Amino acid sequence: MRTGGHPGKTFTPNKTVPFGNHLFFQAEPIEFSGPREMHQMLVGLAEEGRAFVVRGQRAHRGDYLRRTKTGKGTCPPGLKSARLHCLPIDCDKWANLAGLDPRTDPQAAWRWMIAILGDEFSGVTCSAHWSSSCCALTPVGEAPATLDARFWFWLDEPLGEQGVRSLLKRLDAHVRARLAEMGASIAKGHRLVDPKVADCQQPIYLAPPRFLDGMTDPLPGKRHTLIEGSRDAVSLMACRSGLPELEIAGPSAERDVPATEKAAKAPRVRKTLKALHDVIPLAASARLIAAEREALDAAIRGTGSSEYRSACVNLYYRRAALEMAALAIHRGGLPVGTRDLHCTMIAAAYVASLPLGMTAERVRRELRGLLVPVVGDDWIDGEWEVTADASIIGRYLAASHGEKAASGKGLRYTYGKQRLIEEWEPTYDEVVALGLRSLATDADRLAAQRNAARQAVGNKTKDQWLAAARRLAPRVHQLKAEGMSARGIGRELGMPISKILRLLALDAETVTVLAEKGSPEVQMSDPLLGAIAYLVASRGFEMPEEFADALGEPVALITATMTGMGLMPGLPAAA
Repeated sequence: MRTGGHPGKTFTPNKTVPFGNHLFFQAEPIEFSGPREMHQMLVGLAEEGRAFVVRGQRAHRGDYLRRTKTGKGTCPPGLKSARLHCLPIDCDKWANLAGLDPRTDPQAAWRWMIAILGDEFSGVTCSAHWSSSCCALTPVGEAPATLDARFWFWLDEPLGEQGVRSLLKRLDAHVRARLAEMGASIAKGHRLVDPKVADCQQPIYLAPPRFLDGMTDPLPGKRHTLIEGSRDAVSLMACRSGLPELEIAGPSAERDVPATEKAAKAPRVRKTLKALHDVIPLAASARLIAAEREALDAAIRGTGSSEYRSACVNLYYRRAALEMAALAIHRGGLPVGTRDLHCTMIAAAYVASLPLGMTAERVRRELRGLLVPVVGDDWIDGEWEVTADASIIGRYLAASHGEKAASGKGLRYTYGKQRLIEEWEPTYDEVVALGLRSLATDADRLAAQRNAARQAVGNKTKDQWLAAARRLAPRVHQLKAEGMSARGIGRELGMPISKILRLLALDAETVTVLAEKGSPEVQMSDPLLGAIAYLVASRGFEMPEEFADALGEPVALITATMTGMGLMPGLPAAA
């Protein structure tokens, strides 16, 4: 991606200037295969000095795009996630315990860092790149206190955005443990392996930094190299089995503390509030939300009023908050690495659904009742209520007082449906088990509804379902002729609009055949004719040879019967 400016940092004796905040970029897709072609591509872009890369793909083919995967006003999304073989690993401020100097022996420093990454990465060919800040302010002759590098590995299987993010978080936990064992002091919350490079809109800089006002590049011509290994690809299966699982934080996964450590701790007096519920009453809440939505539809739907749209958004966020909490409980808790973000999402969605004018204590009590079953009250008391909780409630109170953000939008946090789904990644089984709607993709939600409807009336084959649907074609066309919309027909017959549109696409001749020849009376009087009418209803018109294979009857008999039914084009129907 290019902007025309320098895509990197600029160093001066007094300050460091980061990359500018550009809005639009020129994007060019680049294809490569294997680690060596990937290295050549990275080096070429670095030498060009005007581009950076993202681990994603273009969302449209326009000349200019925004570096975002969500639309901005009338501007469509510019980037979307992609399943790729490349794995960037951004190593940020590793303690240089070995005392290695990249300026004098870069190969030794790189190989020491790869050894820390683990056996899954040792001996694998990769492209290595020193970050802009590496050795930038370190005097000549001294080893830097920290090492900043980026490695590009080739995976044996393509991996999407969520998979790479999860892999990098597990790799970060592994590196933290390895460096801690070696005696490194690691700041709380600092990411040694940055998972943000997995995002399709995250820029990954390649151009060397600029040094002004007398400063010189400490690594001229030494920032990129290809490290050859005995293997060309990292085994994704080995990473999944070798890297540590993220620790689960929740009421059911409390840390075991030795008795001596418990005795050493001073007793802490804290104010506890009884949770509003021990489990999330998702089913009951879903029924209440559905009833409210029906009341809204009956009252003001179709008026185009902002009141209706606002009420629908509030219902969506309330349901989304309950579903996120229920999903976390269903999974046994939240990973420590995602606990802050996921609790913020739950709380932000729930607060966005509340009516304005409530007191801070009332809002805090509501949030506590929702989050305690998910993460327990210890963490809520110790960290949550003095950080994100205060910010979310503060914004709610400001919105209640009529304040607005600089852009004119409301002050309360909001997350789009796509962001929620990408972050939580609910499976189809979870959609079915919990009855998810706000956290379910349209495909999973509709599939769950169809399967539930099939189980309600008994197991049927696909052909039987298609036949049952197509028998309604005459009624669908009749309602359409009376002036009813496709959505209204769906509500009348209890069918999704997608099926209604497919039935409306049938030509008039087929509808007539379904109405006359597919009736129960005809099927009882002539089994073969009824069977053919059933197949036409379920599969559409096919040649006699195909129906003969399905029914096990001679082609001549099938042809004669179809001719008598008026289903053979170009042949006269029998009297």
